[in-house]
Amino acid sequence: MFLRYSIVSSIMCLSLASCGDDPKSKQAAPGSDTASKTAIVREARPTEKNDPFTNSLKVDSLLKAVLKLADQNKGKSAFQGQIDSTGEPGKAYVSYSFGNIFSSDYKHLLVKRHANRILYSDIYILNSSGRFNRVVMDTLLRDYAGDELRDVNWDGHIDYVASSYSGAGCCPRDEKVAYLYNEQTGDFYPAFFFNPEFNDAEKVVYNTNYASPGQLVIDKSRWEGLDLVLVESIYPTLVANSLDVVAKPYTFTRITYPDKKEQIIKDVPEEYKKLKIYEYFISYQE
Repeated sequence: MFLRYSIVSSIMCLSLASCGDDPKSKQAAPGSDTASKTAIVREARPTEKNDPFTNSLKVDSLLKAVLKLADQNKGKSAFQGQIDSTGEPGKAYVSYSFGNIFSSDYKHLLVKRHANRILYSDIYILNSSGRFNRVVMDTLLRDYAGDELRDVNWDGHIDYVASSYSGAGCCPRDEKVAYLYNEQTGDFYPAFFFNPEFNDAEKVVYNTNYASPGQLVIDKSRWEGLDLVLVESIYPTLVANSLDVVAKPYTFTRITYPDKKEQIIKDVPEEYKKLKIYEYFISYQE
């Protein structure tokens, strides 16, 4: 079973309205399988009157300016810089970097446009004819909380990861989108995470749903290439036919994949107790 976490900001806005999702129902609902392997990602621009991207001509012109600079300097091994897009420091700006960012085989140009906690990311690859081809396009991330370069799927290649954290909500809501580097083509593949924790030693990823204590589900997954394979899910055992009443004495339900075998366990494995989310996970217990 391949599971791609596709919890994006637009879906998050709907999920914030309720923390009462049925933990069992979360296990059978994989993310979208329609994402292109070339990671061309586009979302409609925001329309708020106070959003500097509503009138996008100025920002788009800066993107063109960055591309012009990149074309003039593509013979260099690497370069980076920043341009203020409004003349008002801190309000909106564009930063860029060029070089062997993701591997030694290809050179990429990473362009990030920031404004009012919104991030647009674009990634270009310098092809063999000396032209910049866009492989990640106009990605929109609201409630921007940072970004980093790291090897998310432990394949030996650097990936680009951007984070967001909504200002509204009652539960942990750390969203991340990773653009996984495809070494065969030089382009990228999107992967989405929610409250993720990465175990570098064991090469496993933990994600959760958006829920209150007692209804939170922790999913454990492993990578197969560019896909996450769900290994198991653990959540508090609920009273029969209940969506939100935790059974007593306290136990946990463990589902293993791909056989979807269900098991009641008295305690969670030690590896889960090391997670940052663990204290929140069990905080329903008296």
